[in-house]
Amino acid sequence: MLFVTESLVQLFGWDLKSFLQKAHQDGNWVEPVSKARSTYLNTDLPPGCHKDGKWARKFLPTIFLWLGAQDELWTITDAKLLHACQEIFKVVYPNIRYKVVTSGSVFDVVTQSLNEWRSNFGSTALAVVINFLNSNRDTPPQSLTKLFLHKFAFLYPDPENINKAETFHSAFVQELLATAHLSRIIGHADVPALNTDTLAKSGIAGALGLCAASLEYAFTLVADNTITIDNPRVPTASARRKARLKIPQSFNNVTGTEVATEHAFSVAKWGLKTASFIQGANKKGIDSIQLTMSMAYEYLEKSSFDNHSSIDLVDEIDHRADI
Repeated sequence: MLFVTESLVQLFGWDLKSFLQKAHQDGNWVEPVSKARSTYLNTDLPPGCHKDGKWARKFLPTIFLWLGAQDELWTITDAKLLHACQEIFKVVYPNIRYKVVTSGSVFDVVTQSLNEWRSNFGSTALAVVINFLNSNRDTPPQSLTKLFLHKFAFLYPDPENINKAETFHSAFVQELLATAHLSRIIGHADVPALNTDTLAKSGIAGALGLCAASLEYAFTLVADNTITIDNPRVPTASARRKARLKIPQSFNNVTGTEVATEHAFSVAKWGLKTASFIQGANKKGIDSIQLTMSMAYEYLEKSSFDNHSSIDLVDEIDHRADI
């Protein structure tokens, strides 16, 4: 693949139109211009990527399937992500002559999708937790959140009787895993080079780590009284799902704007905690992970049928890895 800019053409005395025509005659699609990272749009993708909805219905679901099994979800290397993109692209688009590179449109749009997929765990976890707290108005939210945060009880079906054989079996995890991840890998492609057959059956350790970290994040915001809820006494489940959340913002003296980064679900505060939860998930073994995955799929099927959708540091790492 090659990037062509007008300045480059002028420098070497090329004729841009003739150059592009020759490139297309050789059978390779040429990026018309090189853009900065995070500035590519879906419309910049190679021609044919959106045909029959393949980008949204097959390519991205396969990316998310692969991501859900990764151990370094906040710090995944370009080389590792690039390899996955290249293998998936070859399978989903066998007739498009294009080589995925880190400076191109496909890789950049995938990176943006990765960031959105990851942050969606945090926002969905907030919705799940707030909906639960709104449906239990007889108990003060702070009391409930402290109960669920103690020994990471939000991961277990019975927060008062923690059984480590049932880690990740809580309703919170099932709803979040189904909504933020499993619903997004439906329709994925079969990519033997990435062992997607196995990933589809048990490749969710990374996703489980994100579920656990984002739920802790959501419960912590409420426990610390950081978060406020508009119209908390909503009468119905439908209205509760629409409750708007307000996260306090800080003033940035450099930009002169209000920002919410201090309380964001980000790598700075949640990267290592996520890694520890992933370590804990991997220690459970394949049988346990497969059981958790089947439970979440059951939740997804039921929610689809019902038309319901929502949706000291070393010590911390050690505790989270021992769930």
